[in-house]
Amino acid sequence: MLRKLYTIKLSNIRLFCCSTICRSATINVTPNPSISDEKIKISIQGLTPSEDVTLHASTRMTKKCFYESFAQYKVPSSGIVDLTKDASVAGMYTGVEPMGLIWSMEGRADREEDIVRLIHRDVTTPQEVCLRVYGGPLNRLREKQDKVIAETTVERLFMAPGVKRMDVRDNGLVATLFIPPGDGPFPDDAQGFLPFHTRKNVSYLLIGGMNDKCIPNEMCLNEAQRLLAEENHPDYEITRYSKVGHLFEPPYAVHSPYTYQQGFPFNTFLNWGGEKVNHCKAQEDSWPKQLHFLKTRLS
Repeated sequence: MLRKLYTIKLSNIRLFCCSTICRSATINVTPNPSISDEKIKISIQGLTPSEDVTLHASTRMTKKCFYESFAQYKVPSSGIVDLTKDASVAGMYTGVEPMGLIWSMEGRADREEDIVRLIHRDVTTPQEVCLRVYGGPLNRLREKQDKVIAETTVERLFMAPGVKRMDVRDNGLVATLFIPPGDGPFPDDAQGFLPFHTRKNVSYLLIGGMNDKCIPNEMCLNEAQRLLAEENHPDYEITRYSKVGHLFEPPYAVHSPYTYQQGFPFNTFLNWGGEKVNHCKAQEDSWPKQLHFLKTRLS
């Protein structure tokens, strides 16, 4: 209820296209631009010690839908709020969360049916997140008594520099190929199809959320584990995360507990499950394990 109250009161002061401007305070974001799975450091300098400030992040998805987050901080004696060291005391998250403004964003629209998943569709362009700092705590911001004292744009890249993107259209195959820089050859990964457990030359990494409301994930993982064990498969790993839902994505991606699926036979809300903080923490925890698995098996 408190979160919804913040949103309603903030509705008349949102802007979504911003650039760095000169204010009494400055925002430092490093690195910027950054790869989407890369942790960034956000700090605000030139603040008044012991004062409260509110940070607000937003990015637009469609004409009807945008995502936002906000958090309140108490300025330390240094006059610098550093998200890697200082704790949020109120807002969409609390505690020390360096990437909290990114992963805690939630979708907004006049109708819930118009909220779409936060997926960056064009990977050749950066995702732009507008970051603003307001002087004062959240309650004053809700009453629109405070103005922006600093703002900048955070750019998140979904394709690393030097990577080539190619559309593949061959004999009915519709796909997109991403080629990293260099001469190659480049390793690839393969998906196993039934009966997957009999393929002894394939390594398997299975990850599932135990709060998946879309499919019986626990039953599926248990069955996969039984089949692999019966075949004495030489190389597989299974990781289970409690309080994690169906839409398990790379680190710092937002949690979508449900989405509206348009078109026949849906036209209804799908419940994906998961609890926000636990879900986002699991995505961050799992990502280096996935990269390690691929690097060791494909090298």
